[in-house]
Amino acid sequence: MEYRWWCSIYVFIISFFLLCYLFLCKLCRLRTHKRIDAVRKALLVIAHPDDECMFFGPCVIGLLEQECELYLLCLSIGDYYRQGKERKEELHSSCRTLGIRNDNIIIVQHSNMPDDPDCLWSSSLVGRIVQKYIKCFSVDAVITFDHLGVSGHSNHVAVHNGIVDLLRKGRIPPECKVFALESVNKLRKYCSLLDVPLSYILSDHAYVLPWSMVSLVKVICPTRARCCGFAICTATFHATW
Repeated sequence: MEYRWWCSIYVFIISFFLLCYLFLCKLCRLRTHKRIDAVRKALLVIAHPDDECMFFGPCVIGLLEQECELYLLCLSIGDYYRQGKERKEELHSSCRTLGIRNDNIIIVQHSNMPDDPDCLWSSSLVGRIVQKYIKCFSVDAVITFDHLGVSGHSNHVAVHNGIVDLLRKGRIPPECKVFALESVNKLRKYCSLLDVPLSYILSDHAYVLPWSMVSLVKVICPTRARCCGFAICTATFHATW
């Protein structure tokens, strides 16, 4: 009896992983089906250098494959450990590898918006800065964090709140859509590839990296990239508002 029970468990586990493998193979063929449609110009708004590859790498690569003109707005220099100069250089190097033009990178250094999880950035200040570049570049999509900030960092959440504040006040043109990177709980985050099918199914939009590109994102952020399926293999989005 015990032998049959263990055999059943073994068969279940093998079957489960086989189904996941087959779904991932199918997903690789369907990886372009849930991308954000008809984006000519997009503004990616992040809080710190390395957010662009750690959290938005699949999205950046996918948008550039769609021949989208992508602008990156980073709202701090990442100076929490007094390494702002190095972090800015890392950001430019990362963007160069990902394919973002150097002229399309804007890094903001504001005394009221330091890289500090204990500092609550003003929503109105964030909103004014973002609004300036929405108008400057005439973008038709803004992409940023959701209300949980993916990692829970208060600066990430503040970026989301500032853009939502613009939406509530009607200060984003109606033709410009806003998309938020979906946060997942820790269990799903560290389930790695097992969560990719669920994230893909539940999302409004998704960008999935082919295996050939996963190593690229890890190389860009070797000391910071987390070995979790959500951050490295797929980025899923919900339309905001």
